[in-house]
Amino acid sequence: MKPIVAVSGGTDSALALFLVCEYVLKNKLENEVQIKPTHGFDNTRKVAYSPAAADRVIEYMRKRFPTVNIHKTHHFEYNNVTQNKHDYHRLEFNKLRKDFGWDQKIIYGGTKQPEHFDSPSKNDVRKGSEYEDPYMDLLRPYDKKWVAKMYYEKELEDIFPYTVSCIADFKTPCKKCWWCKEKYWAFNAYDGENI
Repeated sequence: MKPIVAVSGGTDSALALFLVCEYVLKNKLENEVQIKPTHGFDNTRKVAYSPAAADRVIEYMRKRFPTVNIHKTHHFEYNNVTQNKHDYHRLEFNKLRKDFGWDQKIIYGGTKQPEHFDSPSKNDVRKGSEYEDPYMDLLRPYDKKWVAKMYYEKELEDIFPYTVSCIADFKTPCKKCWWCKEKYWAFNAYDGENI
């Protein structure tokens, strides 16, 4: 089994990768499962470099789960101005599935959107019958408050300051975008802060 885990560098995908690694370890599947992390980034962003956040999360998981086979990260870039992000991600995931096997799942860490937030993800391309398989949103039934609860239960507080949710092209979180607001709503902290 070679699941492909999409790691954005944010709190949700970090938890999804953690849960996959934990499952492998608890079920003694270290010799059977090879995890392929992948990260897509918008090359129009010149200051905020999301691959660094994704790499920090993945390296943290390698240290926390030394017996779990986590492959080298597959990074790919796209231009969010000229390309549809979701279409380009789908192309990259299909390349990986061709290499790893078409039956492999693509695991996301997307969460349920808070009811009181006007979410930019309400029309997510992964919804609908043609995308139900091979995509697996591990956290979709839960919102980010549940993710925050899991960070405490699973003792992930030390990785939190390295996760990045803000989509602004700054070195520090803008504290205005939807992703900053959602993170603060759940954790009472922004990117780079401790919980």
